[in-house]
Amino acid sequence: MKETLLKKLISFILVCALLLGLAIPIYAAPADDIEKLYEQGRYIEANEIIEKNYDRYKNDVHFLYETAITYSALNRIDESIATCELIISITNGRGETALNAYFQMANNYSTKGEYSKALEYYELNKNNSIEQKLFNKKDEAYYYNNTASVYYKMGDLNTAIELVEKSVSSQNLSFNIQRQGYYNEILSNNAKALELYTKASNSSSDWDINKRQASAFTAKAKLQLRMGKYDEALQTIQQSAKKQPNQFEAYIQEARILYFAKNGDLNRALNQLITAEKYAIFPRDIAYIEVWRGLIFKSVGDTINSKNAFDKALTFIPINDFDYYKKAQIYALIGDADGVLTTLSYLYQRAPGYKYDVSIDMDFEGVRNLDSELKSSITSSWSQEDINRARNIGLIPPSLDSNYRQNITRAEFCELAVRLYEKITGKEIYNPYQDYKNPHQSPQFIFTDIYDISEDKRNAIYKMEYLGVVSSSPKSKSPTSFLFVRCSNVNV
Repeated sequence: MKETLLKKLISFILVCALLLGLAIPIYAAPADDIEKLYEQGRYIEANEIIEKNYDRYKNDVHFLYETAITYSALNRIDESIATCELIISITNGRGETALNAYFQMANNYSTKGEYSKALEYYELNKNNSIEQKLFNKKDEAYYYNNTASVYYKMGDLNTAIELVEKSVSSQNLSFNIQRQGYYNEILSNNAKALELYTKASNSSSDWDINKRQASAFTAKAKLQLRMGKYDEALQTIQQSAKKQPNQFEAYIQEARILYFAKNGDLNRALNQLITAEKYAIFPRDIAYIEVWRGLIFKSVGDTINSKNAFDKALTFIPINDFDYYKKAQIYALIGDADGVLTTLSYLYQRAPGYKYDVSIDMDFEGVRNLDSELKSSITSSWSQEDINRARNIGLIPPSLDSNYRQNITRAEFCELAVRLYEKITGKEIYNPYQDYKNPHQSPQFIFTDIYDISEDKRNAIYKMEYLGVVSSSPKSKSPTSFLFVRCSNVNV
């Protein structure tokens, strides 16, 4: 009897010791909890777990990867990059988590607008995955889909379309079918786009399926709204919210639909904005909510609350390319054409692909009617292929990669002409004034109209003048901003 009790006691103590030894890792290992919260879009809660546990798990690559993607979702891009670099260092670039870190690095650089680096890291991910025999059809689909996104932002729609078709061929997943739908929408193939959005909203995904399908429902609702199908759009956006109730986008889009719909319930629209505010993460989200709140107040004659909301929206300061796009939307909805043009001009230099988004975005309609310059800031569809080709071979300076319908200045013409000549001949044009840092010191020729432009533009004018393509005269009074609207301005 005593022996039996002793055995039971020893067994009990051993079990307790085992449980105590395992309790902390089982209970406190947070990576899985972070992953679940991330998939649900609850990034702030995920970050709280990260902050509580970082010191303890800073060498756990699974924990670090969940940290990296959470930082990225919270727009803490540099911290996400640093965390990915730490993972690659710990693993020596080997294993699935390291490969995921390479991929996340590429995503981060794409968000930052550093597109060449983004493509570099997508290639590193693919090549290392193939070398380690960890590259499957799903990985191939992700690779093509995300590189398509980069080329799209760079303004190369044709390459983006080719890549997304390869992605879908590799594996049909919700996200790449949705992207295929969006490109069809840009090309005005609306019926095909609706078909693909519907397919995407019912398609599988390797993870976060509710988030992916909700996004497809939202894209479909926005297109239905643009087509004037208000009732259908309302039903579709409610399906999106049902798929993922804690997403910001569904509620703000329902408010937009109710605003545009004839006899739309504006009280419900305001309530949807309040719900959207609960799930807003970034300053751009709050600003976008405020501008729509202002529009609704304005539509019912409440000018005081409308102005207050607009003022709050305008305090938003952009920090990345998508932020600048949202800022341009805010200016457009308020009716500030100058603000739109200034913001888009800067954005198009960094990410020309946003022109496609503007071309189908209802938020810009009011400004297009107010200011024809916005139309001229968007490239005509017939010229896009030639512009993409010129951009891809380096003929277009970043400072000129917008406003294609505007007249060109002498300095701008010279920049383009120098690039074209030197590209074709493979030789640099002689600059007779290259030894003179100050143009005033030139003994051969005095230009008096070039001191308010960049050194690159000045050198371009010098080179074209040397070739006899453009001309000036001592003490010329014609400014470098002189518009080339007549062929007599150029010697061909």
